[in-house]
Amino acid sequence: HLRRQAETLVIVSPEVFSGGSDWQGDTLDWLRVLGSLHCRLAKEADKVIEVVCGQSLYWKGGSP
Repeated sequence: HLRRQAETLVIVSPEVFSGGSDWQGDTLDWLRVLGSLHCRLAKEADKVIEVVCGQSLYWKGGSP
């Protein structure tokens, strides 16, 4: 559905599971859902780029 709605779509989302390991309850559930969503979006995406400390890491689709 998203592919039909926009010629170019950029999704920005926070990194998950990087802030610690003591997550519980609703927070852990949310992180799991977000992590699963990231994987599903990455599978469908033409490019996947992670930005860490201002540096772009190209996981899928090659560098610009």
